[in-house]
Amino acid sequence: MNRGWKAAVWMLVGMVGWVACQGPGGLGGGVDPDRPLTEVEKALNAWRDVNATKTANEKELIDIRNQLLSMPADSPPTRELTRRLAILNKKAQELAFEEFRASRVYETAVEEEAEAQRQAALDANATANAQTDSSARPIHEVAGIQLFPFSIALDTNNGIRALSGTVTNARTNAIDELTLEFDVFDSGDQMLGTTSDFIATLPGGSNWNFKAILLDTNIVRAVFKEFRDANGAIQANGPSALPPLPGGTPTPAPAPAPPAALVPAP
Repeated sequence: MNRGWKAAVWMLVGMVGWVACQGPGGLGGGVDPDRPLTEVEKALNAWRDVNATKTANEKELIDIRNQLLSMPADSPPTRELTRRLAILNKKAQELAFEEFRASRVYETAVEEEAEAQRQAALDANATANAQTDSSARPIHEVAGIQLFPFSIALDTNNGIRALSGTVTNARTNAIDELTLEFDVFDSGDQMLGTTSDFIATLPGGSNWNFKAILLDTNIVRAVFKEFRDANGAIQANGPSALPPLPGGTPTPAPAPAPPAALVPAP
């Protein structure tokens, strides 16, 4: 056996050994046999199976290499062993690709499971907020129209942020063409404009789950501005007991007129 051929065999064995070391050995632990496997566990098991096959192929490759090194180059069994070595070499390349593919499937399954858990946490939080809001007292009430606590949330259907909350019509009659409007602010408390939502008819005694779209990603806070119907802004029946909006400056009272100067009689 010439030196060049021996060097090629040793290089092949080294390459296969290195690839085998990249397998998922040691990842994960045992699972409860009484429950179905998750997609992550299925992908991990598939990765392990490919790695085990690759390891067995490597051992057989090393065994044939040792036999070839112990035989004269022109001995009868050398031809068959050389053929088997070529087959194992091709299989090693295929298994290296399969293991890479299995590792990518596993990584994708892990990412998808993490995203699913994150989304489940968001959904649970949204549900908890909705339950809390439903039992809370209104934060604004104008002429029987009640606004309950609201928040900025991401719509998972379209990826758009919106102000979400509930409005209740505590009146006995319906309200037509009702608009709810907010002032919106950035992190520096600079007003960025307004956002609103609209409902054609809100029957008496019913709720409206509104969503006011927030197209500006800099918006971090919103303040209730007003309710409007077909006749314009809805005014309270009496003086409002609500505190002034944050950042508002109350209108100063007019200063009293100075006393008139006395003019002495002639």
